[in-house]
Amino acid sequence: MRPGSFTGLRIGLSTVKGFAYATKKPVVAVPTLDAFARTVPFSAYQICPVLDARKDEVFAGLYKCDDKNFIKIMPERAVSPVYLLKEITEKTVFIGDGIIRYGDMIKDMCGDKAIFPPLSIMSPSAATVAEIAFEKIKQGDLADPVSLTPFYIRKSEAELNWKG
Repeated sequence: MRPGSFTGLRIGLSTVKGFAYATKKPVVAVPTLDAFARTVPFSAYQICPVLDARKDEVFAGLYKCDDKNFIKIMPERAVSPVYLLKEITEKTVFIGDGIIRYGDMIKDMCGDKAIFPPLSIMSPSAATVAEIAFEKIKQGDLADPVSLTPFYIRKSEAELNWKG
């Protein structure tokens, strides 16, 4: 699920938890940025999913593809695009909707280190998410539907403004 849509994520997760409970089927959590990284299989270069997080930030992570395995080399986080791009030291494939807003900045700061795939693979497919889920099931990486909660990269606006 895409970070940032707090209500949508909660509704979707509640629905999945209800189905899992009723059918006694397992639940597997698939992080959004992992799914984005997987859209560029067999890349010789590191992969940086960049999603517009608004507030002059992006949700981003950094991955390497080693054979068929994707290795997270920078955990997902909300970060200023300028700060993120200062950390890019090698050729990197940038994907995600953050390219729309920050593509020119990426080109300016990274130069020929920035690689942009075709728009047709800029977001993950359901098959990509299912592939990750299947691998997690084979590894026994299942989530408990009762205790599963959304993973938010940053707090919601309501949480930030709460004076409790």
